[in-house]
Amino acid sequence: MTKDKAEPAPKPKRKLKQLLFIGVGAFYITNSNWEPFIPENTGGFGDYGITGILRAAGVFSPPAAPLRKSPAADTAGERP
Repeated sequence: MTKDKAEPAPKPKRKLKQLLFIGVGAFYITNSNWEPFIPENTGGFGDYGITGILRAAGVFSPPAAPLRKSPAADTAGERP
């Protein structure tokens, strides 16, 4: 009997691999790269600093899902 799909890795084995990856990667973190975590604002709104973070979040946020049209909305302006 042959299998069409490969079996997924058991969950404990997968978790162990993830923890090993995080544990080994922790030794490669350089704390000096994190200073300053949020750069100082250069004076204008949206130029670096917290206002720059908020501006970027507004630019790159995905658009909201469109609202569904109800069946009654299709005939709202029509008269019999």
